[in-house]
Amino acid sequence: MLNGRTYTFKGKNYWRFNDENRRTDPNYPQPAKHWRGVPEGIDEMLLWGHNWVTYFFKGKIYYRYDDYKDHVLTIWSISQGWPGVPDNIDAAFTHSDLKTYFFKDHLVYQYDNIADHVSQGYPKNISEVFPGVPNNIDTAFRWYYNGKSYFFKGKYFYIWEDYIVKATGPWRISRQWQNHCFV
Repeated sequence: MLNGRTYTFKGKNYWRFNDENRRTDPNYPQPAKHWRGVPEGIDEMLLWGHNWVTYFFKGKIYYRYDDYKDHVLTIWSISQGWPGVPDNIDAAFTHSDLKTYFFKDHLVYQYDNIADHVSQGYPKNISEVFPGVPNNIDTAFRWYYNGKSYFFKGKYFYIWEDYIVKATGPWRISRQWQNHCFV
């Protein structure tokens, strides 16, 4: 959602992070059921940089969410809506190159948002595309507040800046993401 907040989900709860203050908003976490039609225990949430729509992924299914009407619009299988992307993804985000990257175990799938399929030559090992980022990440996102991409695994995070061709980190999540679900 483009409202100056970053949302993260874990189990039955979600957190709303204030981008400007760099803190979790008061009275969070909140029950994930507040997101009408979204199941508990999602695998990943993606604000797709191609159409600025929010998607939730769980197992073989994805949910297209209407941020303005505040409910799920459509439910499809990942194979129908995202050809070539595996089920049970670990992470996904749209990069500044306007490609969307899906992560599963040690592999990354570059999705061509215009052609609407996985790019030729993918999947690749994460280390080939994002050196310094570990395998089996928990989640990732491009923080539109500062233009950097963040990768999370366990209690640590890594930062990818486009002008540096290697991720920096690891850093403890509590260093920057105070009072958040990952800590």
